[in-house]
Amino acid sequence: MKKTLMTLLMAVAVATCLIPSQGNALIVTFSDRPTWEAVVGNFADVDLAGQVANRATLSAGSPISLPGPPAGRTLSFDKALEGRQVPTSWATWSGGETPRILYTNGAKSVTGTFAGPVYGFGLEMEPEPFNIFLMMLRTDGTALYQKVSGIGGAKFFGIDSDVAISSVLLSSKVDFSFGRMVVDVTPNAAPVPEPGTVVLLGVGLLGLAGYGYARKRNS
Repeated sequence: MKKTLMTLLMAVAVATCLIPSQGNALIVTFSDRPTWEAVVGNFADVDLAGQVANRATLSAGSPISLPGPPAGRTLSFDKALEGRQVPTSWATWSGGETPRILYTNGAKSVTGTFAGPVYGFGLEMEPEPFNIFLMMLRTDGTALYQKVSGIGGAKFFGIDSDVAISSVLLSSKVDFSFGRMVVDVTPNAAPVPEPGTVVLLGVGLLGLAGYGYARKRNS
């Protein structure tokens, strides 16, 4: 009986090691939106214009609603930002787009925190001064760096992760603006068990079956 119990405990320990951890998340970065869209599959643009008026202030901590499903997801930033409308006269935003954007008000870094599960996220960024600067998007230890020109057009920064993203850090050596945010949308469905979880469940069931058989033999 003791031998059976030890074997079961060892099997459980091995199965536990097979369960992926949050710290081992696979995060992929993208420097162009079409590739990000192809990988993510289901996505939707964040309606920034419907939530932040031109020249209005988005206070630090004020949430922006993200499209679903799942419903109820939000994104909030640690600094006050100014809503700005890109006019048709600007030749500096990417692809001739005229989106509502957020200006950092002189700040060189901004942290955005997600409420609700987000696995794919992207946005465009551009420095405020008319020069070339290195800009960065970072999440959970993975970063994407790109040189972006203040007169050459905003560039896309995207990420896709196999676990929910908790936050993103946007930074540059100068103040900057960002917009055209996009997130993954996933239909509501029962979560698929991770491989390690399935193994652990199977080991537990086998252990229970073995324990019942041992009791039957000893009775």
